[in-house]
Amino acid sequence: MPRRGNAERRKVAPDPRHGSVSVQMFINKLMTRGKKSTAERMVYGALELVEERVHRPAVDVFDAAL
Repeated sequence: MPRRGNAERRKVAPDPRHGSVSVQMFINKLMTRGKKSTAERMVYGALELVEERVHRPAVDVFDAAL
């Protein structure tokens, strides 16, 4: 039992490109050793490929996959 009390959960801010909280949470989970820009590059590159191949918004496809 901690003496200080419970820590508050922080809200995840949406990602700057798509405005989606789920994409930002995926980027945070993918990130290793604090390299967020590398994780963002990987995710955004994959989402661009999805848009080209499926001809639908990438965020919709991503949410459907989740």
